[in-house]
Amino acid sequence: MRPLTTTEISDLLAAGDWYSSVVVVKAEQLRADRAWETRRGGRLVGRAGDWLVSEDGDHWTVTAEVFAQTYKPTDVHGHYRKTARVRAVRMARRFLVETLEGPVPGEANDWLVQNPGGDAWPIDAKTFERRYTVAP
Repeated sequence: MRPLTTTEISDLLAAGDWYSSVVVVKAEQLRADRAWETRRGGRLVGRAGDWLVSEDGDHWTVTAEVFAQTYKPTDVHGHYRKTARVRAVRMARRFLVETLEGPVPGEANDWLVQNPGGDAWPIDAKTFERRYTVAP
């Protein structure tokens, strides 16, 4: 399967809504490159300087630039809240997204999500519905 193009992602998300995160995450900046595996077996790489983010047993990396633009610290050391709204749409078919960390597959009924800066990724429906709410 080929990754969605930037144009395809834009076209799909044009029909989507804006969402806000409702969870607080733990995050620490990586001191060295770190490879990790998604729940569906994709191998991704976070680079030194990126942030390792975790929430409810799940973890992922976020580039330093994107993290600085989309997350803000809470009053608890090492905890952050995503403040940037995202645009998202539920997908009717399987898809592949070339993320900043590597290719990530999505299944039918997963959500295609995009930060304001343009980076996109898939999230399974259960996780999306727990982490996000429609933005006012």
